[in-house]
Amino acid sequence: RNFSSDARAAGSITLEAHHGATVRCMRFDESDGVSLALGLDTGEVLLYDIRSPREAYAKELALGGSVTAIRFHRSKSRGGVGALGEDRMIVASDRNGVKAWAKDSPEKTLMTLQPKQQINHLCLVRESGLLLVACEAPKIRTY
Repeated sequence: RNFSSDARAAGSITLEAHHGATVRCMRFDESDGVSLALGLDTGEVLLYDIRSPREAYAKELALGGSVTAIRFHRSKSRGGVGALGEDRMIVASDRNGVKAWAKDSPEKTLMTLQPKQQINHLCLVRESGLLLVACEAPKIRTY
């Protein structure tokens, strides 16, 4: 896992995944402007602070597939994890399931969903906690 900025090409970022892993998806956290999450074909999510040359952490989904979607999520809650009752989470999925964890505490998984059908797409409604999952089924699953 390596992150570097090429000084020869202004604004260029080079990302290299560990042991030949392929980056399957990525998401930039627009709320803080410095967090970038990469989803690998190995089932790992890497979180970077783009100001740092190394990833902040790697989170293994352990659901059996390549990471296909990553979302940063902010929800307002009563007595939340973060300051002022705001929870900051990362939600990631592969074809077999969805996991969510606190952005600053990857060791604590907040949710795991494993539908019977394969997942095609993930939609997270901002600041609501509503999760829509399109699977290989005639109905969209809501959580």
